[in-house]
Amino acid sequence: MEKDQKKACNDIKTIIKVCNDGAEGYQKAAKKTVNSNLQTLFNRIAQYRRGYAAELDREARAIYGEEVGDIDSTKGDIHQIWIDVKATFSGNTDEALLEECIRGEKAALETYEKVIEKDRLPLKLMDMVTLQFHEISASYRKMDILETASNG
Repeated sequence: MEKDQKKACNDIKTIIKVCNDGAEGYQKAAKKTVNSNLQTLFNRIAQYRRGYAAELDREARAIYGEEVGDIDSTKGDIHQIWIDVKATFSGNTDEALLEECIRGEKAALETYEKVIEKDRLPLKLMDMVTLQFHEISASYRKMDILETASNG
């Protein structure tokens, strides 16, 4: 694999990791709230994130073949979006859950932006990443609106 292809492949691995971390975080958030509407929302977003990861994994394997490796076990010093979920959720309030989700969405969006700005992904992967970026942006806005409403 060429150097640029390897960098692009690593970018996709990073985004897949972010999606998997997000799915895990939203699942934890869904278990922490007693609000059925938030449970439904958090579970739905977790499902979307797993779908994003699977979609990117399939396409990356089609483009890069076996050299992609086991994407799901990618390790590194990636910003761990959901690493302190339990600590942040210690209050177990819906407001605290929403604040953590907003923090996670911001971190995910930053990761996506960095990859998009590098502009080195194959066109199909770039289209997928860009669409996912916009969907996460919408999720972020929804969380922000819900969090603002819970404050007032």
